[in-house]
Amino acid sequence: MRAPISILIAGVVAASVAHAQVPAPKYSPDDFAKAIGGTPCQDGQPRDAGGACPQPAEGATRGFTLLPQAQAPNHGHGGPTARVQPARPARTSESSPLTDLRIAFRLGSAALLPEGEAQARAFAEALKDPRFSKTQFEIAGYTDITGSAEGNLELSNARAEAVRAFLVANGVDPSRLSAKGYGDHDLLHPDRPRDPSNRRVEARLLN
Repeated sequence: MRAPISILIAGVVAASVAHAQVPAPKYSPDDFAKAIGGTPCQDGQPRDAGGACPQPAEGATRGFTLLPQAQAPNHGHGGPTARVQPARPARTSESSPLTDLRIAFRLGSAALLPEGEAQARAFAEALKDPRFSKTQFEIAGYTDITGSAEGNLELSNARAEAVRAFLVANGVDPSRLSAKGYGDHDLLHPDRPRDPSNRRVEARLLN
């Protein structure tokens, strides 16, 4: 009779230890929900009850932005002039959970660490909030400049895809998510290209 009791006690202890080792996410689902709800649409209009931006008016021109003269480059033709360039998705502020999901990976790998899984699970819970049922996201992966450009691009793609797959496995509609790696482009801190904070996964609102 002692052996089964010992096994039962050992099992309870092991389960308690495993439960204690589950890391808490750095951002809660509520943190993510506030970041999503507080992100304005590209034209500044508020989001609807489903978290989506209003459809553009018929005939509206999209995909270009006119830089203010103060920001335009001087081409040597009598002073700065405005220029039209392709629009890029607006970056969320560095303080926003969407700018860095704080998802941890194994070094040089696309395998999520336990703390990375906890963080991705919290993000998944936020995305399942009915208020944001219409929102779509690009999961974007980035690296610092350590390593080759080709290797960095491959790793960033793999990590973005791993996060997307994890979110889908945790109940997020796959049609709402895309994944793309940007390698060592678009550094969060261009003046510190090897700073670990450049190695990140962002969630970019697409609508």
